[in-house]
Amino acid sequence: MPVTIKDVARMSGVSISTVSRVINDSKPVSSNIRDRVFKVIEETGYVPNPVARSLVMKKSQLIGVITPGSSQYTMSEFLNGVEEIARMYEYDTILCNTYCESSKEIAYVDLLKSKQVAGIIFITQNLNEELDKKLKKSAIPTVYYTLGTPMIPGIDYVDVDRVEAFAKLIEKVTDEDDGDMLYLRPEKKEEDYKESSKEEILKKALKKKNIKLAKCKIIYGADSVEKAYELVENAMKKSKNIKSIISSIDEATLGSLYYLQDRGKIVPDDVKVAQVYETQITKIIRPGITSISLPLYDMGAVCARMIVKDIENREKSKEKKINEMILPYTLVERKSTLK
Repeated sequence: MPVTIKDVARMSGVSISTVSRVINDSKPVSSNIRDRVFKVIEETGYVPNPVARSLVMKKSQLIGVITPGSSQYTMSEFLNGVEEIARMYEYDTILCNTYCESSKEIAYVDLLKSKQVAGIIFITQNLNEELDKKLKKSAIPTVYYTLGTPMIPGIDYVDVDRVEAFAKLIEKVTDEDDGDMLYLRPEKKEEDYKESSKEEILKKALKKKNIKLAKCKIIYGADSVEKAYELVENAMKKSKNIKSIISSIDEATLGSLYYLQDRGKIVPDDVKVAQVYETQITKIIRPGITSISLPLYDMGAVCARMIVKDIENREKSKEKKINEMILPYTLVERKSTLK
C-alpha cells in the first residue's frame, strides 16, 4: 500500500496538520519537528497527493495551456519552451486542444478552474472578449500568445510584429511589373469567428507597402495539397497576371508548387512563392521557401516566465502590472523568391 500523510504523521509523532505545514511551508514549524518529518518522508518515499495539496493550498502547481491545435500551428517548439521553463520553477503543464472551436475554450477554462491551476497560457487566433472577462473574473493569472490577434487593452501577451513581418514578406514576392498575388488560406471553420487575424494582417501589410488590396486575391479552402492545386489552377486560368503566391500552410505551398511544375512554370522566374511562417517543409523542399521564422521556443519560454512571475507577485499581494512582450522575428529568404 502507498504511504499516506497519516502514516507520515504517525511515524513522526506529530499531527497530520503539522505534516501538511512542513510539506507546504504554510506556517512556522520548529526545525526539530521539520527535520523529523522530512526524515520519515525520505525513508518511506512518501509523495504528497497533488489533488489534496491543491485543495488545501487553494491552487496547484499546474499551468494550463489552451491551444487551437498544436500541430496546425507548429506549436511543438513553443510548448517545449513553456514546459522547460515551467519545470524549472517546479510547475507541471496540462495541454488543452480546442481544435479552433471557441465553445471548447470556455469549457477548458472551466475545467482548468476546477483543477485550481495556478495560471493559464492562452494561444488564440481570435480573442474572445466574453472569455477574457470570464478569465479576469476568475482571477487566474493569464498570458496570451496572440497569433496576431488584435489585442484587448489590459492583458498580458507575447508576440512578434506580424504586420511588419508580413509587409517584408510581401516585399520579397512583389515584382516591379506590378503582377497580381494569390493568398491561399484554409477554409473558415467557425461562423462565430470574425475575420481571420492573418487576413487583417495581410490588409495592413499591403497598405504599409502601398499595394492595393485588389492586387491580392484571397482564396479560402486550401486545406490539402489536392485542393490547393485545384484552386491555383482555377485562379491562373482566370488571370494571366499572377506573379506571386503566398500560402499559410504547408499543404497549400506544396499544391502550388506541384501545379506550377506541371505547367512548366519556373519558380521564381515565372511565379514567386512564399509561405507565411517557417516550418520543416519550407526548409527541406526544393526550391527552399521564403518564410517568416518565429522564435517559437523563446515565445513559449517567455510566456511561462511571465505567468510564473504573475503568480508569484499575486501571492505577495503586489500590484498587477500589464506585460506586453514583442519578440524579434527573422525573415528567411530562400530560392523561391530569389531571381
